[in-house]
Amino acid sequence: MKRSEKWSPQSLIIPVFALVVVAGLALSAHRLLEAEQELRRTTAIENAARYSEALRAFREVYTSEVVQRASDLGIPATHDYLENTNAIPLPATMTRVLEERLGKADGVRVGLYSAYPFPWRPAPSELDSFQRSAIEDLSRDPDSTVVSFQQGAAGPEVRYAVADRLEPECVDCHNTHPSSPKKDWKIGDVRGVLEVSHPVSAAATILQQDLRKTVFVLVGVGITALAILALAAVRQRHVAANSQRMVREAVAARARIQEEMMARIAAEDGRIAAEAQVQYAQKLESLGVMA
Repeated sequence: MKRSEKWSPQSLIIPVFALVVVAGLALSAHRLLEAEQELRRTTAIENAARYSEALRAFREVYTSEVVQRASDLGIPATHDYLENTNAIPLPATMTRVLEERLGKADGVRVGLYSAYPFPWRPAPSELDSFQRSAIEDLSRDPDSTVVSFQQGAAGPEVRYAVADRLEPECVDCHNTHPSSPKKDWKIGDVRGVLEVSHPVSAAATILQQDLRKTVFVLVGVGITALAILALAAVRQRHVAANSQRMVREAVAARARIQEEMMARIAAEDGRIAAEAQVQYAQKLESLGVMA
């Protein structure tokens, strides 16, 4: 009857080790993908923040160095400067022009909106939930930022909003402009919100590719290692089966040898007994002859 072969404790080490390797690879891949996602988000926020800082710096320089000097020379600043050849754009209008140029290259969108908009700007009722929330939050805490990840027309994007505060050179213009909805602005008041919408995919394409390549390499190495372990386990199993077969054959051969030895011993004993009987018979025959 053939005995069923069982795995020895030593042979169980390889499957257990393989399971540990698989679990480790799965956990590493999961953490790498989480790190990839977090780094993509962080990179997108940082890029949006740099765009926002650059736009605010541009507005400050444009207001102080261009609008102020033009005003001293009697050149007005207006939103409809294209219809007036003797006018220059307002800082907010110039920011939108710059946004249009940048958006064509990088897919970035810039928004300027306020709870007290000029007539040519969107009214609060026309703003979406993020914009209304940004106005409310930044009015309470002008030094904070409002960030949200949403699905845009071209894919996932980060919406980064900061407070648009009044600089000293802007107060008189906002208080004296005929279309201004508010006439008591002070330095540092939150005039509105400057929002930058930056595509997440464009912000971290290289980083995403590098991390995904790393994950694929790790998975490939893990699969190769598991294949090697599987081959080693099969070979060990084969060697163990051959060893057990050889042990059984050796035991059977030893049993056969013992049986042959016992048979030879029994035959030798029979031969000795037969020779003794022959000698005894010869003695009896000799006595009979003598008698």
